[in-house]
Amino acid sequence: MYNMGNVILQVTQNCNLRCEYCVYSGSYINRVHTNKRMSFETAVKTIDFLAAHSLNCNEVSIGFYGGEPLVNFSLIEKIVSLCESITERTGLVFIYSMTTNALLLDRYKDFIVRHNFSLLISMDGNEAHNVLRIKPDGEQSFQTVYENVKKLQQQYPDYFQNKVEFNSVLNSHSSVDDIHDF
Repeated sequence: MYNMGNVILQVTQNCNLRCEYCVYSGSYINRVHTNKRMSFETAVKTIDFLAAHSLNCNEVSIGFYGGEPLVNFSLIEKIVSLCESITERTGLVFIYSMTTNALLLDRYKDFIVRHNFSLLISMDGNEAHNVLRIKPDGEQSFQTVYENVKKLQQQYPDYFQNKVEFNSVLNSHSSVDDIHDF
């Protein structure tokens, strides 16, 4: 019971996109976007449980997931601060990861890089991205996501090369070749 190596925290069920294929966009009976957010108290209990059950581990990982986790960035900051205090007390090292649509990436990239997050960015290639990854008001998202990704790449090239990956959904509006070429 002391080898627990990771936990994924759904810090919010809210999202700033309404991707047609997302399980939370209303295509499933029991899954819709909501304004529900994880409380800090729940996060503390989870992190304490992880720390108590990882005594045989030198490091553990925490994944941040949503909805779009960056819409609840204040909780992510608090969790990272809590983990840093546990590291100071116990020596247990925390590794962070996040899946994001990158719409808010520019606002929070310095924090993400400073804490060495592994980042999985959901981006469906070129402008075909706009077909299914739309904002709640129907606006397109590709240009903002693309600009935010390019800023991250330009400002932090080593981080970008080593810690950033992409997740693309292949659909009838794109092809493997188009996504790969992009």
